[in-house]
Amino acid sequence: MGSERDPVSPVTAKVVRDYLSAVSAGTAPSTDSVLFEDLRRRGALSGTADHPALTAVGQHVLNELKIRAYRLDAMGLDAVSEELGATLSDLDGVARVVTYFLSELGPIIPPEAVPYTRISAAGLANRRTDPEELAELFRNVWGMVEVMESDGRDRLLAAELLARSPVPVSRMYAPIMHTMEMLIQGSPAPRTPAGTAAILHLFPSPTPEAKIAEYRRWRGSVGSDEAAALLAGAVPFEQASRLEKITAALSGGKAALGDAAHAAACLLILHPEPETAATRTAELGARFQGRLPTPLTAAALLVTRHTLSTDEMADWVEKAVGIASTRRLAPTPPELFAMGIGLVHGVAPDRFQGVPVVATAVPESGSAILGLVALHAWIYRAALNAK
Repeated sequence: MGSERDPVSPVTAKVVRDYLSAVSAGTAPSTDSVLFEDLRRRGALSGTADHPALTAVGQHVLNELKIRAYRLDAMGLDAVSEELGATLSDLDGVARVVTYFLSELGPIIPPEAVPYTRISAAGLANRRTDPEELAELFRNVWGMVEVMESDGRDRLLAAELLARSPVPVSRMYAPIMHTMEMLIQGSPAPRTPAGTAAILHLFPSPTPEAKIAEYRRWRGSVGSDEAAALLAGAVPFEQASRLEKITAALSGGKAALGDAAHAAACLLILHPEPETAATRTAELGARFQGRLPTPLTAAALLVTRHTLSTDEMADWVEKAVGIASTRRLAPTPPELFAMGIGLVHGVAPDRFQGVPVVATAVPESGSAILGLVALHAWIYRAALNAK
């Protein structure tokens, strides 16, 4: 940018980023008056073309462009602004619908499960369908689920999963009830029989036949009802040693085993290259350390959904946490962070330009089921217990 820029050439994000970086460093050329005037009108600069200065807006723009340079440098500044604004609006729109579901569902949920309706409401809002129809569907599902022999928190997860099922609940109810009875009579009996039975019949796709034998093999290995049910539906038990290796790579002797094991299960089930994805998961999990008790599980859930850089993924989570806080979706920092994870997970991967969309190893409906389980059973429950 050492000479007067062609005023009709496109103003790309890279051009703006380079110029604002130069202004910040005090080395901006005084010849690019056209770009200066454009950015001054946008509120990003003050002063003159000979002596430009960053405003607070300009510093914000520079930060946003730096984080996203790897995928948006070639785009026009207006297109970049449009994508960022649309994504923020989408996140806020979902958060607003969460508040609707909280008001609609809270009265029908037993007291011990009410705190968990926040993450259930996020799961419903992420469907991005008619809220009133979805609330009515959930009430009908709850009317069937509330008689199950399990505590309210577990029944709430089962209802959430059934409401997400692509087949009518009436077709799945009897098989799930039968499987629940078999699980309760088995040894060891699951701590969460309703959710476990629902997973066995809904993941990776709806089926009247539950893989109970595979579940019990995995249950003895992973020690988690929900993880065993998910693995039973999608991964042969012969890959147990592979799961152990991914878990060890994630934990490094530092993370809680449950968190690392759940994260490893997410990667093994969903990601086409789980060992490679474990590196990104560990990097992102380090960014979440101290913000919630299950940073690796949260990171794995996002890595299997989005191919954004670690820096940008963390940035979107921070933005979503801010929205969750403004909307008062939860009362504590760990819960708000978990809600932020849920909001970002719900964003469609193809909304982000310049990065590939990786197909998961299970159908989209199955991926959604696993996401609900991870958010509800592993991430949000831990966040509530962290109070």
